[in-house]
Amino acid sequence: MDQVSAPPFTTEIHPEDHLYGYLSKRFGNEAARKMYFDGGKSDATQVSKSIKQFKKENNINVLEFASGYGRITRHLRSLIPEAALHACDIHAEACEFLSEQIGVETFVSSARPEAVKLGKEFDFIFVISLFSHLPDWSFKRWIHVLADMLSPNGILLFTTHGDRSKALQKGVDFTQHEGGHGWAYIRRSDQPDIDFDDYGTMLVAPHYVADAIADCRSLSLRSFTSAAWFGHQDEWVVQRVS
Repeated sequence: MDQVSAPPFTTEIHPEDHLYGYLSKRFGNEAARKMYFDGGKSDATQVSKSIKQFKKENNINVLEFASGYGRITRHLRSLIPEAALHACDIHAEACEFLSEQIGVETFVSSARPEAVKLGKEFDFIFVISLFSHLPDWSFKRWIHVLADMLSPNGILLFTTHGDRSKALQKGVDFTQHEGGHGWAYIRRSDQPDIDFDDYGTMLVAPHYVADAIADCRSLSLRSFTSAAWFGHQDEWVVQRVS
């Protein structure tokens, strides 16, 4: 297992960080910085608890997939210091920032699931608020691709917009968006640089996700928790069994 040499904890925020930009426009720079770092630390703590719950070993390969600019991963070094941390994001500049400023090995992702081949297996992969944006055409395919990245008995944790998230969508006429099979996709997101055919707002019923997991025969569902993240996103934990 390898690890990039770790620089000191950084409070730098990349100028293209989409989440910080959203917070800054809504709340102002000072409040946005506090929310960004406090929220990142809280989410990293939640991830580290799951790692300790589902993986008893400390010396493991961990991947944050769709990492953004390190809001969560920058805090994990102190929470799981024995782990080798890695990150993958569709934005090449995010990967460069993570490597240089946070000191993790990085991989550039793609909008096409099968194009992502990292050449490495991971004991724990976490994906926070990506499946909440994936359209139906790629949702199941990403589960298969991520499952193939897991080591034997590896764990994948991901979040989705479920029933609680749907209830919070004010003024949305879901009859215009329902897919008819337990999902609704809205061509709207906080990252307009990504095509809406690939990334928008996805709301899913639990049975839709359960069916997608069951379609990947190498995975077994370990845990489901409604509204476990941000007060509304559902958490799914699956394990590679073959």
